[in-house]
Amino acid sequence: MTKESPLKHYLSIPSVFTDLINGVLHDGKQKIKSTDLTLVDPSVFYCPEIKLEPSYDHLCLMTTSKATYALYSVEDQSQIDAALVAKIAMYNATRYFNEMVTSQFCKPIISLVVNFDATPWGLPTSLYEMMGEDNSNEWMLRYVPNYKIALYDPHTKDDFSVFQTELKEIFECVKGC
Repeated sequence: MTKESPLKHYLSIPSVFTDLINGVLHDGKQKIKSTDLTLVDPSVFYCPEIKLEPSYDHLCLMTTSKATYALYSVEDQSQIDAALVAKIAMYNATRYFNEMVTSQFCKPIISLVVNFDATPWGLPTSLYEMMGEDNSNEWMLRYVPNYKIALYDPHTKDDFSVFQTELKEIFECVKGC
């Protein structure tokens, strides 16, 4: 059994998770309430194999009646596989496929990657970036969907006033490292 990190425990607190979602995805507007969230086990939501994938430091899933929020918090980029974008796309596609087997509709999955590392984000944030800099076959890209991750990197922010919890101070510390 692995020891749960303090950050993972902290981010799984509904009020903190809600503050992060509202602060990042809704520019501080209080669109999601912590009472609307239910914590979900990633291995149940996606598939049993997800616990074996070392593609993120922490994954916290919360669901509402309208959407599921997947929070990937990264504390050490050097330990993260550069294929993180493709893995998140695969996890979500697997879940969508499984939902479509039993229902005509699927619930949106909103994935957010948050950088808690002491250094600015340096990994790809889209499939196009993962394909490299060779643009000799650029015409092909119009036939390839560009899956992008939503990334919050405090190193690129100047104002953390959209947060109502200790996240404000945490992000200030991360940026100041």
